[in-house]
Amino acid sequence: MQDSGNGTGIWKGTHAGVRRREFTRWPYANPAMLLLRDTPGVSACEVACRDISCRGVGLRSPREANIGTPCVIILRSRTRSSAVSATGMVARCEQIRPGLYNVGVRFDQQIDLEQIITRDPFAGHDHEHVEPEQLRALLPAQSIAVVTSNPNDAKMISSLLGSTHVLAPKSRQELTDQALSLAAVVLEENTPLGELSEVAVDLYCSGFVGKVVLVAPDAGAHSRRLLEKLPVASAMVRPLDRDCVLSALADAVREQLSHAAKRQKAA
Repeated sequence: MQDSGNGTGIWKGTHAGVRRREFTRWPYANPAMLLLRDTPGVSACEVACRDISCRGVGLRSPREANIGTPCVIILRSRTRSSAVSATGMVARCEQIRPGLYNVGVRFDQQIDLEQIITRDPFAGHDHEHVEPEQLRALLPAQSIAVVTSNPNDAKMISSLLGSTHVLAPKSRQELTDQALSLAAVVLEENTPLGELSEVAVDLYCSGFVGKVVLVAPDAGAHSRRLLEKLPVASAMVRPLDRDCVLSALADAVREQLSHAAKRQKAA
């Protein structure tokens, strides 16, 4: 079978011919049920999921699936007793050996990953491809503050998003004064404005409702302990690169917008 070029993580071509994913995939090793709708009377079969994004899932199936076949996949939910059902289309199918296939399913609509997985900020892989203009479109009236010891971090993000969307505060007061207008804050353990948790507390006490993006030297045990100090939406490991920065910031901004919409609906 041929890879359609539009599998579980939603591949997207670039001018250089390199395929990148539009949505971040997360490890997801759980069984699921897959029902193909091209053959009447055929029952659902159990499959093994490998990874998942809000727009698709990668799995291993004992059955071959024709690309373009409509399907239903039933996934385990971590937040409720009933399962999560999603309709979609087979976007990829590759034979591993007789009786075993790698299958990519693209969902018809985005799913809420919070119902399916507990996302580890360090665990995202095959980061989504985000163009700077896509991220700027999410920030019509908000900014991102960069509070790290390396001034090149703010310069890099400013070069991608423009200076009007990036704040590099020189004091704790300047940061908290802008708390209400911030969609996200990029922080590291030893910030120039003080200790990580102290800066975060000041931010939230000043009305900050955005998300934190952690910059860490690695994904080791010490860096993971930092995650316990504050709610981190995504994390970046040095050295920072363009794609990782845009992907992590997009994750944080989208999560902030999603939570804001839920608060507005509940009000």
